[in-house]
Amino acid sequence: MAVWTPPVLQIPGYRPLFHPEADFHLAGRALVLAPSVFCGPIPQLFDSAQADTIVMVYPALNSPVDAAALWASPTDTRQVDAPVPPALSALLGRTRAIVLCVIADHPACTTTQLAQRAGISPASASEHATTLRSAGLTTLTRERKAALHTLTHLGLTLLNSNDSAPSST
Repeated sequence: MAVWTPPVLQIPGYRPLFHPEADFHLAGRALVLAPSVFCGPIPQLFDSAQADTIVMVYPALNSPVDAAALWASPTDTRQVDAPVPPALSALLGRTRAIVLCVIADHPACTTTQLAQRAGISPASASEHATTLRSAGLTTLTRERKAALHTLTHLGLTLLNSNDSAPSST
């Protein structure tokens, strides 16, 4: 995204939208960082001759698809710590269904937290999370040494579709 190499902030791939030059000199002006879900993958810089600040708008999310969850209707949300739907357990297996529900209930949880909340070993939590990620139901974001697990829109759709699944008689 952006690399700080004192005294220069470099933005790889930067192409100015409104300014003919790609170099901005702060010259004592403030730099305002503005996260945005509407920004493309490369940050943009904005200034004007009379402004005493330069604004850098940067992507607030790793994926534009994740922004869809911001506008999801309230019916697209799962009640925290709700029981695991039986149909989901039948489809994924009891433990994997629990892991999926824990990730839904506790977004951005670490593998250790996932293991504790699911009542399984960290190795088992990692294996189940990997399988769910391979199926596109969860995503993994690394922050320093921590692996953070989050539900995808597909994963949320699967959880919510279980509530309306017809029961077999």
